[in-house]
Amino acid sequence: MDGSVITYFEYDFYYFADLEVVNNEVYVAEAFAPRVYKIDLRTGDLELIIDDWSLYYFYDLGFDGTYFYVTEWDLNRYDINGNFDGRASFDEDVMGSAWDGRYLWMLNDVNQIKCWNLSRWPSLTEIPGNMFTPPTPQCRGLWFDGHYFWTAESIDGVLGKIYQFDYDGTIINQWLAPAFRGWSACIVKGTTTPDPDQSYVTLTDESYTGLTTCPAGDGPPYQFVQITVKNVNGYPLAGIPASSFAFTVSPIGATQWYGICSCTFTAVDPETNTNGEIRFAIAGDTAIFGNITIAVTVDGVSLNDLDVLPCNSFDLNIDGSVNLIDFGMFAGDYLGTAHRSDYNWDGIVNLIDFGMFASHYCHGR
Repeated sequence: MDGSVITYFEYDFYYFADLEVVNNEVYVAEAFAPRVYKIDLRTGDLELIIDDWSLYYFYDLGFDGTYFYVTEWDLNRYDINGNFDGRASFDEDVMGSAWDGRYLWMLNDVNQIKCWNLSRWPSLTEIPGNMFTPPTPQCRGLWFDGHYFWTAESIDGVLGKIYQFDYDGTIINQWLAPAFRGWSACIVKGTTTPDPDQSYVTLTDESYTGLTTCPAGDGPPYQFVQITVKNVNGYPLAGIPASSFAFTVSPIGATQWYGICSCTFTAVDPETNTNGEIRFAIAGDTAIFGNITIAVTVDGVSLNDLDVLPCNSFDLNIDGSVNLIDFGMFAGDYLGTAHRSDYNWDGIVNLIDFGMFASHYCHGR
């Protein structure tokens, strides 16, 4: 994690302020209206959660596990569905709020982070000895990750910083913000897990539309099966090693094979790239004729995407050996369009296919 931009969304006529994370989903307070939205991190779509026009705007947002808290004149409380649940008398301008599991912490407009006990709601009790200052006076927004606070600088015309800091205001980590006038920062946790619905498998060979097999397991490889791995929020997962991938081949329909229907997958890339992509070459371990599906597992997570790969074989009668019987069958297909003998997958059985067949003649188990 270095502050690099993975993806972003632009919104016209919105001014987003404080952020909160609930059940791995991001909620945001709206400074131009008394609203709180939930953001779909895959599409950028907004779902309206709080819409309270008895107020004017929200600059902060905290969540205690049951209720949202926003300050505007007073401290207002809402349930997870956005229903109003009362207010407490409060008289400070707040630029960010965060719940640490015990207290509600508020960053105010005079560069103070104060601590409040809500156990006697709607009465608030300040814990004065816990007050401290944020990393800089330009900090806006407040979020707690379970151990440390987070905030972001809002500086006109200059890139500010994102800060992670402790209960004394000591900076633990800092990154240059990706945009001007940042306001708040948070982490969506658990996003390194591959998501079956967001990830997918693609067959990408530009030369062959199918896999040509030999009973000796030395048929030309299909290049490539490409796997794109993303998390539940649709972000690509880079750096997953090739050893984390496992494959299962299954015949479908009237497919024929000799011995055990299996393939060898050889990594072309050592790990997933910044787009979450990795490629493997495929070679049949035996003679296969028909269609196979390829199921992929990443770190124990099974992807839902099953691609179908057509197969043919130099062993035309699927008896475990490329011999005179197969030569006779190939001769009968020559200059025709028989799929079974079209080894370079160009739609016609010709000299190219004969050369490929001849190079595997007498191969077998």
